[in-house]
Amino acid sequence: MEFRKENERFVIKFDCGEKIIASLSKFLERTQIKGGFFFGIGAISGVEFKSFSLKTKKYRSMKKKGELEIVSLSGIISELGAHAHICVADEKGKCFGGHLNEATVSVTAEIILTEMKKIRRKYDKKTGLNLLEL
Repeated sequence: MEFRKENERFVIKFDCGEKIIASLSKFLERTQIKGGFFFGIGAISGVEFKSFSLKTKKYRSMKKKGELEIVSLSGIISELGAHAHICVADEKGKCFGGHLNEATVSVTAEIILTEMKKIRRKYDKKTGLNLLEL
């Protein structure tokens, strides 16, 4: 991973073979960023994403392998780390998406991250999720 800082924004480039969430987590730890948001694009060789069931209050995991384009990658940085969602397209243009658990970069992934003041999350009994504390 390479990055540069421009005011409160970071331009981040991930390399082939890197795990996006694992590498982003190391970056956040290194820079001590506890609040912000990001968006990105790129190409990956596999992804694991999840969708949340309000009824069971559990995530369902799904995996997709092969050459995939990141159509959309976005997320919020809080004191708990990165919470990201992703939409990917296969070679036929069919899209899949959800909460990003992890993805492996095949060519590159590029993220623009804007740093903000610390964002806190608080456990919500109704949903079973850590929601933004405002």
